[in-house]
Order: sequence, then structure tokens, then C-alpha cells
Amino acid sequence: MTSRRNFLKASGALGLGALVLPAFSAHAEPYRPTSNPLNPKPTTLWHPAPADEMKIIEQGLPIGNGRLGALVGGGVEKDFLYLTDVTLWTGELNDTLEGDGQLPYDSRFGTFSLLAKLYVEMPGHAGAAKYRRELDLSNGLVTTRYTHGGKQYRREIFSSHPDDVVIVRLVGPDQSGKITLQGAHGEPTVGDAPHTAAVFTGSFPNKLAYSGVATAFSPDGTVEVDGADLSFTGCSDLVVVFSGGTNYVPDASAGFMDPLVEPAKLALQKAAVRAKADALLRTHVADYRKKYDRQKVDLGRSTDAQRAMDTWTRLQARASGATPDPELEASYLQFGRYLAITGSRDNLPINLQGLWLSNNNPDWYSDYHTDINIQMNYWLADRAGLPDTFDALANYCVAQLPAWTNTTQSVFQRLAQPVPQHQRPGGRVGGRLLHQHLRWQRLVVAPRWQRVAVHVVVRALRVHARPGLPGQDLPVAQGRL
Repeated sequence: MTSRRNFLKASGALGLGALVLPAFSAHAEPYRPTSNPLNPKPTTLWHPAPADEMKIIEQGLPIGNGRLGALVGGGVEKDFLYLTDVTLWTGELNDTLEGDGQLPYDSRFGTFSLLAKLYVEMPGHAGAAKYRRELDLSNGLVTTRYTHGGKQYRREIFSSHPDDVVIVRLVGPDQSGKITLQGAHGEPTVGDAPHTAAVFTGSFPNKLAYSGVATAFSPDGTVEVDGADLSFTGCSDLVVVFSGGTNYVPDASAGFMDPLVEPAKLALQKAAVRAKADALLRTHVADYRKKYDRQKVDLGRSTDAQRAMDTWTRLQARASGATPDPELEASYLQFGRYLAITGSRDNLPINLQGLWLSNNNPDWYSDYHTDINIQMNYWLADRAGLPDTFDALANYCVAQLPAWTNTTQSVFQRLAQPVPQHQRPGGRVGGRLLHQHLRWQRLVVAPRWQRVAVHVVVRALRVHARPGLPGQDLPVAQGRL
């Protein structure tokens, strides 16, 4: 019988320990669809007012591409995005046992952190009417609409996986204002006139380097650097592009950081995308819908009165009464699918808060809890037509395995892989292997792990191993509920 340990040794021989998670790196120009891929009758969650910035974790609308995420406020005079890179973690080496035999779980552990805040200000737009902001689950974007001075304005915000940037598009007559980029850790932002960009760079004591860049362009107005900000004047169609990242690499032998990676240089390259706004949107939506459209949910039709309510009012009505609201209930499942698509793709897996933060002190450091939480993040995936969202979790395990194994052998003087309840992506917090559910004192395969465990192992084989191994031709779950 093949033991877990022998399986791991065999996995290394098959190359499963190679670099399996994409780092922040340059990429080729993506395919640009020429036809319109937008679903004209989308499932949406909408609100009649902007988010309160002080309550953005509760009221902001999430976007993400698996690496770059944001909470979007939807303000008219001052819109705001709280931006993250899933690899931006503080913390130091964490491999010394305390007196109780546990690894430390304090400031040394580190935390998932905000990367930046982006503000788009148009101070002349006070008193907007017919306001509506919505999360379009079917097309994968946030849209804000309002009227001002009898004229209509629209904003489209999304995190594009093919272009690996966050896009903020403003459409409406004669728009003027400024764009401010703020690093989330006190870094100074500087204007870069040659690139028409605002740029900040930084690094943590653990030597993780990072950067954020905002640029903007318009086919008819003027965009220029104004100190550390960008100003825009007379634009009927303005595109703001944000890019950022770190020098994290999924390589235990390199300490999970590549000193040769220059995050600012890469961010400037990515933010220099100058495809037309419609082409950027088509590229994103076509890519997103390849996953989202695998499953449709039809629980029946809601009433016209229910459809007329904003989402928060509708939720309160449903919670306080017995009248079913089938389309609202279907959107609950689709919202979960949306978070899986936007939060678990090609990079680190979903942590306690996913890609979405309001500050640098999230509860439980927004870490990876192996007692139940990371399992719960992936319970939905295969049943909802999204088994490939497991790839991020499988890849993570494979990339971290050498560090987990070395630390476990060093600290516990044994070859088993015990699993600390709390994890971070630095790879040096004790052993963890996610096709086992392990407690500190004994090795147990628990029911809550079993389905996730099977997928982690199978997906690792399917994605990384040589052709001909079992599990590489598993079908993608599709269908209609």
C-alpha cells in the first residue's frame, strides 16, 4: 500500500514540487474578442446610494481576478477603491516553538494587507440624481449610473484576468477631476510624467517588495501628471488603469521571494495597456463568462414588486417574512460562484477574507485556517461548475510542501506533516498537507476534509504531473439547477 509519505516522494519525482503558482510577471497581449460578449439580462445586486467609506467592508462591492482585488465604493464626487494583491503579507520566519509546544500566533506571524487606495474625484458632481450602483454577477463588473445637470454618467469597474489590471472607466460629457493613488503602508506616491502615471514602491522588513501604479488615458480629453496625482479635463470617456504586485514567487528554495523581480517596472508595463475601453471590457467579460456560464440557476420568477426593491431592502423583506423571493435566492448562490471565480484563480487560494480588506489589521490576520475555514471556501466549487478554482489550493500545497516538510522535520523531529490551525503563505510555519486533516496530536482524515482532499490531490496530478496519470481528464461539472 502506498503511504502518504511515499506519495509525496513520488510527487517530487514527477515534478509536482516545481514552480506551480504564477508570480507577478509580464504576459503576452491577450486575445481581443470583436463581438459583444455581455449578457444583456444579467443577475445583479444593486444599491441606491454609494458605500460609506468607513463601512467599506460591509458596503463596498468586490471585484477580483484571483490576484488583484478591490472593494469599490461608488462615490460620485469621490469614488474609492481599496486594492489588494493576494501575495502581500507581512511577517517573519515563524519556526520556533513556544513553551507550550505551539508555533507563535502573534505579530511575528504576519498578516494579509492592503496594497493601495485609489480615489477618483469629480468635485463638481454634487447633487447627482437617479443614482444606482450594482454588482453585475453575470458579466463580472461593478457599474455606477447617475444623472447630473440633466446628463447621464456611467462608470464600469472590473479586475481583468487577461490584462491583469483593474480598470475604472468613466463615461459622460465633459468630465474633469483628479486621480489619487495612496500606498496603504505610508509609502510616498510620486508622479511619473513620461508614463503619465502615479507610482509608489515599498518593502516590508521580511524583504517582500511591492509597488502600485495608476495611469489614465482618454480619446478626447487631457490627462496629465499634477504633482503626485493625475488630473483629467474635458473627458467624455476616461480609462483609469491600476496595476500592482510583489516579488513573491512560489519557490521555497528562494525563500518565496525573487530579488530580481522589480514590481514597479512590471506594474508600469502592465498599466501601459492602451486597448480601447470597449475592447478591454469585452476581453474581461468573455474570459469571465467562460466560467460563470457553466451553470444557470432557475428557482422561479420573483414578483415585480420584489424586483423593484434594492438588494438591501429586498434582503430585509425576505428575512422578515415568509414570502419566497426565488430570484433573490438564486442570486445568493450566484454570488458565491462570483466570489469563487474572482477570488481563486491562478494564484494563492482564498484566505479568511478572500481578496477584500478594509484595513491592515483584519481579523485572524486573514490567514488560512485549516480547522474548517479553508475547506468551507471550496465546498461550493465542484457542485457549482467551478472545479478549476481548486487549482489555486492544489498549487499552493505543492509549492509550499518543501518548506512545510523541512520545518516539520526540524521542529518536531518527525517525518509526519502535522497541520497548524493557522497558516500564511510564507511556507515556514510548520508542515501542512491538505489531502490530510491533521491535528497536533494525531493524524486523522476527517469527513469535512475528504471531498476537498480528493480534489487537491487529483487537481495537482491533473495540472502538474506528466501525461497519462489518473485524474487528468476529469470533466468540468456543468448544468442547470
